[in-house]
Amino acid sequence: MALYRQTLRQAGRPGYAAAWREMFVADSRAQAIATIRPYAEWLYQNRVALGHDRLLPVADRIDVPFEQVLVDRFIIGSPAECAAEIARYQAAGVEELIMRCQWPGMPLTDALQAIERFGREVLPRFAIA
Repeated sequence: MALYRQTLRQAGRPGYAAAWREMFVADSRAQAIATIRPYAEWLYQNRVALGHDRLLPVADRIDVPFEQVLVDRFIIGSPAECAAEIARYQAAGVEELIMRCQWPGMPLTDALQAIERFGREVLPRFAIA
């Protein structure tokens, strides 16, 4: 992140750091994974079948067990767990998170519940005073 910011300054260019992540809020990490797994796992397996994994660096591979796909790619779990993960990105200098909360085949009600819960129980922890 430091190199990115230094390069922006040297070039006299504006910029900010954004990260794209998957997100789902539930009572617990286990419940969140159980809810999204059939849909998110299918999506990642589909991407592998289409060859999307071929040029990814080792750390970003998606042709791995689902538990490994979750690492550093998902903000998932209880409101406290999601907030802790967001704080980690914030500490790294990420200024914007773009989050996907629904995967192909997932009922809209599940996605909306997670979004509403995120708004009620996670987002207020990051309100600017």
